[in-house]
Amino acid sequence: MPDYSGATKNKVRELMLGSAVDALTTKRHSAEIIAGDELRVTFDRFLQLIEAGWSGAIPFEVLHQAAEAELADWIEFDACSNAPREPRELKVLYLCGPSPNNDLRVLLKHGINIHNVWAVTGSSDDSAAAHAELAKFNFALKIHEGSLADFFENYNEVFDLIYFDACGPFMGGRPSTLTPLLAILERQRL
Repeated sequence: MPDYSGATKNKVRELMLGSAVDALTTKRHSAEIIAGDELRVTFDRFLQLIEAGWSGAIPFEVLHQAAEAELADWIEFDACSNAPREPRELKVLYLCGPSPNNDLRVLLKHGINIHNVWAVTGSSDDSAAAHAELAKFNFALKIHEGSLADFFENYNEVFDLIYFDACGPFMGGRPSTLTPLLAILERQRL
């Protein structure tokens, strides 16, 4: 069985998972793709450009009011979606293979609630080894045996963090590292 607990692997695991939890909690607003103040400036500029060339059947003020209402709805949605979160609130999915404890211990150390964690293992042998390892530590982890695509077909979960720790080339390797990433995006699970 491969060793998933080497010093380098553990250092990378701690760095990646710790950074991800921080980005989703304490640094959540510093990583926003759309900044509210910049959105307002862009929105106002586009309305000015539209108004300058406006020759619509309805008065521009009606369009302006409708656009403002839509922007207000979006800002409210964004505020709800990007509200400050605690690590215990984050929903996490990861590929556990036969050794789920390595990643799980780091997640728990960073405050993730084990009941918000799903693990995926690709084969019955890996699943059996994972359950045996978890039993030693009395961890109650939800494990799905099968591919990520299978998991997404069976469970309609959306995750804050998907730790996709693949060992292979991005394009054309075996097993495919691109197919699971496409499944995540296609099913809007992140």
